[in-house]
Amino acid sequence: MLFFQFDMLNVLVGICSITACAVIIFREARPDTKLNYSKFAINGPSCGKMLPSRTGMFMIYCPAFVISLISTCQLIITNTFELQNNYRVLLMSVLILLHYGKRLFEVRFIHHYSGHCRLRDCFTIASSYVGLTVLVKIFTEQVPLSYVCSHLNLLGVVCFIIGECVNFYHHVLLKNLRKDGSKEYKIPKHGLFEYVWCPHYLAEVITFFSMVMISQHWIIFILSVGSSLYLAIRAYNTREWYKQRFDKIPTRYCLIPFIF
Repeated sequence: MLFFQFDMLNVLVGICSITACAVIIFREARPDTKLNYSKFAINGPSCGKMLPSRTGMFMIYCPAFVISLISTCQLIITNTFELQNNYRVLLMSVLILLHYGKRLFEVRFIHHYSGHCRLRDCFTIASSYVGLTVLVKIFTEQVPLSYVCSHLNLLGVVCFIIGECVNFYHHVLLKNLRKDGSKEYKIPKHGLFEYVWCPHYLAEVITFFSMVMISQHWIIFILSVGSSLYLAIRAYNTREWYKQRFDKIPTRYCLIPFIF
């Protein structure tokens, strides 16, 4: 059950969210405009300023991590959540902090990088993560406690833990492909890689919708749907990338086993 409130702020943010999601999905669907990082990075004078991948990924995740850290500390210090009897706001803030903290940990200790990413794309992604972090807090606070379904809250926490663990596990599998020190791309295997090309994206989708279950706000639902469609297109592009790079690849779905 989602909370709908159609005041000026909600309507304006809703329209901007739908527009932003549509733009980024459309850009990702076009080969010449998709975000230029990871295996899709293309070097050249026309690409603009390039950063080492590790530096670029730190740039992507750090701003949202810092904002979620400040938000969490502010809630704890001021006891705002306690005065409003709204522990969901603190819960969401802590979960987002853990999410981006995990991402930074993976950038430093898990992922092996071999390329570069475009500065302007890093800025675009970092801005979207910051926007999502701020909007999730604002609209989670907006949902009245009398409207909140506690069972859905609990399910959201469980789904968040599952999503983060599944994501981390498959990132470790990707890391192990290069444990010999090689920088060459290899076809991933084991775990859900036996069924889909991007199980780590599937886990992110689970995490996105866990936030919907906790916030229970329609704008967070829109943002989660938009983010999931973006990952679906990127998963499809990933399969096509492997088709072009390798002579023979396994038959797998892109993102969701037995569906897509």
